[in-house]
Amino acid sequence: MESTRALFFDEVRKRPRLVSYFGHSGTQAFGSTERLFTIEDLETMKIDESQPLFSNMTCLSSRFAVPGLVSLGKALLLDDQAAAAVWGPSGVSIDEQATLLARRLLNELSSGEETRIGLMINRAFPVLAEAECGREMIGIYHMFGDPALRVVESEDPGGPNDPTDPASTGFDSGGAGSCSVDWSRPSTEVPFLFLLSVLALAWRRRRSATLRSKR
Repeated sequence: MESTRALFFDEVRKRPRLVSYFGHSGTQAFGSTERLFTIEDLETMKIDESQPLFSNMTCLSSRFAVPGLVSLGKALLLDDQAAAAVWGPSGVSIDEQATLLARRLLNELSSGEETRIGLMINRAFPVLAEAECGREMIGIYHMFGDPALRVVESEDPGGPNDPTDPASTGFDSGGAGSCSVDWSRPSTEVPFLFLLSVLALAWRRRRSATLRSKR
């Protein structure tokens, strides 16, 4: 297990765009009887410059509703040298369906059709629309971080990750220079998820006012 842990940290330090985990976990660690990665490991794990998106296809790693409990997903986001954003579950996940979500997100990262992480995740969810317990799975998977974060191609010419080279475009989990998550420029657009929240709140207030007027 120690060799596996060492390999995991070596790969994460190479600054991949995406770290995707499959397997057992609890609220504060990847793994079951043996721990691959825990909250305590954040004290020594350092990812300089661009941090990756963590896609945690497991159970409970992004639980947020227990007072005083800091889940691994939340801790990854709060650490300024760990994750740029975290996509994971607050409940019990179904492995087969989590695999479908992960593959769809990978396709979104590769296609380049959308650059905002939040919208890419939204575009992944329909793959579970007709699946058994699909609604429940969609309900427990959420994102910690800013949904308006952009995935951008590197502008550095030349080298093995030259964006003009077709072999280096799209998603490359090992390409430190091919793509990074950019949060340095504030967005001038209203994030989609925030807009939905505002519309829902306005609808509820209007409905309440209508009910009061009928009384």
